[in-house]
Amino acid sequence: MATTLQANAVMTFMDYFIDGDGVHLHFVCNNPGSAGAQVNDYTITLTFAEVSGITTQQSAVTLVTGRLQRDFRASGIGSKLDGLIGQSLTI
Repeated sequence: MATTLQANAVMTFMDYFIDGDGVHLHFVCNNPGSAGAQVNDYTITLTFAEVSGITTQQSAVTLVTGRLQRDFRASGIGSKLDGLIGQSLTI
């Protein structure tokens, strides 16, 4: 299940590092909410292909915002998977 941040959480971009897996962006959220004793530090990883597709600062903002929403709000994913929680599957 995705991390639950409070509504309108502000994520501040702090720094980044690059390794063989991609570009890791580090964010801090000073008020993430109280659900599940939230942490303040969040990291997302962009692939080199994703980074090479960035052509403007706005395209970078769009990419990073979408990734933060996907990774920490399960945007576009949670609604598809939440209904399966607690179900058993026979394969």
